[in-house]
Amino acid sequence: MRHVPGENYSELVEHVAIRQGITKRGAREVIEAFVVLLGELVWRKGRVRVPGLGDFTVKHMKARRIAKPPHLGPGAGFMVVKARRVVKCRVSPQWRTR
Repeated sequence: MRHVPGENYSELVEHVAIRQGITKRGAREVIEAFVVLLGELVWRKGRVRVPGLGDFTVKHMKARRIAKPPHLGPGAGFMVVKARRVVKCRVSPQWRTR
């Protein structure tokens, strides 16, 4: 797999525009549409596999008690983190090794 230069969103947009022969605005719209669609599908279906990128799944995190940070002083005690759903991503095997 080739390394794609670029470290941030604007560079990603520029590289997509160049490779696909479209404007930067068009590339930005394509990337944004992909991200929105991916998010909608993951929340609706619970799992989405994107070949070459990875698996996106919704995980249910239980409510739990955690110790408060020490900077809050002695006797800060515990705080409760509510149960919630989060999206986890497991990257494709081709991304795991370099």
